[in-house]
Amino acid sequence: MNFEPKWIAWETTQECNLTCVHCRSNACLDKYKDLDFSTEQGFSVIDQIASFAKPCLVLSGGEPLLRSEIFKNLRDFKKYKGKCGNCEYIKICGGCRARAHFMRGDYLAEEPLCHYTPKQLRGETSNTLQSS
Repeated sequence: MNFEPKWIAWETTQECNLTCVHCRSNACLDKYKDLDFSTEQGFSVIDQIASFAKPCLVLSGGEPLLRSEIFKNLRDFKKYKGKCGNCEYIKICGGCRARAHFMRGDYLAEEPLCHYTPKQLRGETSNTLQSS
């Protein structure tokens, strides 16, 4: 019988700025910082898992928003690549970052299954929603 995980939680950090009574984590500020995977190490583990299974991946912690490099990149629409980086609907849609990572190996790559061609790539002008 082969084991295939259906659900995996990545505790992206053991850092936390709160001390919630109900939390099962022993997270706190500065105590465990050196134990966290780098972003590259974390993505490598995700890629290894994806080579044999396609589980639901939950980003957890500590406080996952303290892993700012991931979330800053996701909020900086100028870093999005391909059609997504040129799309006037990026703030509304955002594309599927998980699918981009799985199919293209880069969570900032264009949404692989999007059939829309942005006006900018068609040579049209528009009031872009992208500026921020």
